Amino acid sequence: MCSSDLSNLQHRTVEQVLGTKKKSDRQLRRRLAALEGRYDLVVMDAPPGIGLLAENVFAAVDAVLVPVIPTTLSARTLAQLVEHFQVAGLPSQHLHAFFSMAQVHKRMHREFMQRLRAQYGFFLDAEIPFSVDVENMGVRRAPLLASGSNRPAALAYRRLWDEVMQTLVPVRAPV
Repeated sequence: MCSSDLSNLQHRTVEQVLGTKKKSDRQLRRRLAALEGRYDLVVMDAPPGIGLLAENVFAAVDAVLVPVIPTTLSARTLAQLVEHFQVAGLPSQHLHAFFSMAQVHKRMHREFMQRLRAQYGFFLDAEIPFSVDVENMGVRRAPLLASGSNRPAALAYRRLWDEVMQTLVPVRAPV
């Protein structure tokens, strides 16, 4: 069994446990509230899809970063996510999308990026290019910055991180 299979099973187990709790869509928010003041920033990664775990994440966080591949399927998925936020009464201003696996030399990608930016006002400026370096992270079992910190994809992720920190993370006064 590979680690991604294990993580998928762990997500399933978390969903099963959450499903047994009262107000199951607010369990994560309660647990994160207990950490308030102890951490400046908590970053969580959630599996794709809209299940109980994702709903907990959506209800608990101040910002949801949404990677979007500039393709038809990703555009449809983004529309479903926006609709879910509306139907569930979640704050749509928490959504912040960025383009991932972008191939700007392809006309279709450029057109999708332009159209989606115009349609949704929550796209960040940073764009992650399609890169074999990103694909190789799983093979190397190491983060991108460990193997090629000056490569285009690594630099793009740095720009994304900088933009997230500048625009989404509130500045806290020193204690």
